[in-house]
Amino acid sequence: MMGVLFAVGVMSGLRIGDLLSLKVADVGRVFVVRESKTGKRKRVNLSVGAWYVLDAYIQGAGLRPQDRVFPVTRQTVHKYFKRTAANLGITSPIGTHTMRKTYGWNVWRMSKCIDTVRRAYNHKYISTTVQYLLDGFIWLSDIHYGSALPSIEPSYEHREG
Repeated sequence: MMGVLFAVGVMSGLRIGDLLSLKVADVGRVFVVRESKTGKRKRVNLSVGAWYVLDAYIQGAGLRPQDRVFPVTRQTVHKYFKRTAANLGITSPIGTHTMRKTYGWNVWRMSKCIDTVRRAYNHKYISTTVQYLLDGFIWLSDIHYGSALPSIEPSYEHREG
C-alpha cells in the first residue's frame, strides 16, 4: 500500500492530507479533488501506469466505493518513509511532503517552465513555486549529485507541449 501511496503522491502532487482522505469512489484515471489546505479544486490526471497500479491495488485489497483508498494516518506514512529512507541509506530529510516536491521537480524537468509548475501545484504565486523547486533541487542533489546542484535556466514563458 505504501508504494502505491508514494506513486500516486509523486504522480498527482496532492498533499498527504488530501491523499489520505480519498475514497475509492473519488478516484479514476482523471479526477477532481478539493484541496483541504486551500479549498481550491485541483484536477488530477494520473498517467496510465499510475492508474493501473492504483486500480490493481484497489481491486486486490477488495476496497468498496465508500472505503478510504489509503486507510492509514499521516504519522504512519511519515514513519514508513523515514524508515525506508534509512534502509536505502538516504540521509537527506524526507517526509510526506517529499512526494509533492518530487512531483513539482518532475514537472519542471519536463517543461523547464516555472509557470507550468505553478499551475501544476495550484499555487497562486510563483515565489511559492520557486521555493518548492529549490527545496526539491537541494534534496535531489544530495541523493543524485553529491553536493553539486544541477544547472537550471528557468523560463517564465508557458510552453505548449
